[in-house]
Amino acid sequence: MKVLVTGATGLIGQSVCARLAADGHVVVGASRGRHPSSFGAVSQWVRVDFGQADAPEAWLPHLHGVDAVVNCVGVLQDNAREDTAAAHASGAAALFRACAAAGVRRVVHFSAIGVDRHQASAFPPASSRATGR
Repeated sequence: MKVLVTGATGLIGQSVCARLAADGHVVVGASRGRHPSSFGAVSQWVRVDFGQADAPEAWLPHLHGVDAVVNCVGVLQDNAREDTAAAHASGAAALFRACAAAGVRRVVHFSAIGVDRHQASAFPPASSRATGR
């Protein structure tokens, strides 16, 4: 399969890319910054910033021939470079809408929100979202 991995240069993304490549898949890595030339697990790189890719049209050109997407993008807090809403909501939603439009039926989404219930976060705990409180 040809698999697009977003957040491919991050800790989780690098591991996912390495495993997919080891299992014989063609890996397309997506990240917002420089692409490491020494990262052999990735066959092709695309530059996409979740903070700016808030519409499906930003993703559609990168989904041609892609069989699956693994979203490993994540940030821990807002700052000058990080935008939690873009990383965890608007950018991901645009990617998922693009997958639906392009016919990509396999999408895996990694998220660490809620792992530590005592950690401050802009996102409510899962139990609050489920009950509407």
